[in-house]
Amino acid sequence: MNYVLLTSDSAAQGGRKFDLAVGEKLTVGRSWNCDVVVNDMFVEAEHLIISIDEKGQLTLEDLDTLNGTRVGKRRINSKATYELGRRILIGDTELVVLSAQHEIVPALKYDSVQFAARTFSSFGWLVLMTLLAVGAMLAFEFGMTSTEFTSGSFAKSIAGYLSFAIGWCFVAGFVAMMFRGKMLFRLQWLFICSMTVVTILFAFAGELLQFNLDSAVANVIIDEASVFILSILFLFGTLSLVSRMKAGKKLIGATSFAIAFMVMSVFVPMLEPEHESWSARTGLTRTNLPPSVLVVGSVPLAEHTVQSDELFSRLEKNVSWVEPAPIESVDNYYSKSYANQYADVDNLEH
Repeated sequence: MNYVLLTSDSAAQGGRKFDLAVGEKLTVGRSWNCDVVVNDMFVEAEHLIISIDEKGQLTLEDLDTLNGTRVGKRRINSKATYELGRRILIGDTELVVLSAQHEIVPALKYDSVQFAARTFSSFGWLVLMTLLAVGAMLAFEFGMTSTEFTSGSFAKSIAGYLSFAIGWCFVAGFVAMMFRGKMLFRLQWLFICSMTVVTILFAFAGELLQFNLDSAVANVIIDEASVFILSILFLFGTLSLVSRMKAGKKLIGATSFAIAFMVMSVFVPMLEPEHESWSARTGLTRTNLPPSVLVVGSVPLAEHTVQSDELFSRLEKNVSWVEPAPIESVDNYYSKSYANQYADVDNLEH
């Protein structure tokens, strides 16, 4: 029967078609005398034998190797039957045996991300886009902010930017590994640098337009529209790099996230009175936090004593105090009781 043996390691993938009958075998190892030669330092000279038993089933035989042979997650001892399509691991090399009649998966079409990875992932592009991003940040800090420009503040901005960019590239890269099979780390970095430049250009154009229009309503519209457009661009690019979704689905997803972000930005200021109320109750001034995540800090003992005294003083004002009746002594109580009893007896006699 005709079979296909697929081999895959960290460097390359390959395959070989072979024919096996009952009693025939196929040897896999690093030796040139093997039927299938594997270039792997963790594989023995003769590591594995693939054969067909009398029942017509494929069998695997590990030749008492140092690192062993695994089928799936189970290590085989000497001989074991094999089901077509299961993963065989020897050293760092993966083997899969399939039937020659196995249907071949259609080829995937190159999309814009693959073309961008082949075109712009060189070291020169990385350096160029990094310098452009740093230059844009320098222009923003120096010419577009009201704070005094210092080397220390710029260094902090660069450090924060690098921390965010590297962290985002790793997170997006791991997601891309799940859906695309590659991290595309260089492309993730180029995308972050490009978005940095585009964001600063949007900010410059928005400020220039606001200055010329000189309208409070126009200022709000320009700010909200800029944030909305930049959010869609960033989310659309991220979805493009980490998934194989079609353009329509990516646009719908990016727009939905952007709308949700804009709705939150509108409703959060409406909670400011509630923020102030919570801040007053806790003695804090964290009005930028919603009540659900407000963290109550520790209160010093002196402040706690003052607050407790104020609380008790309020209670004393609101509660009407009634003077309790004096408690009689035991002798007076019993003398009155006896007097009442004698009075009752006199009444009965009369």
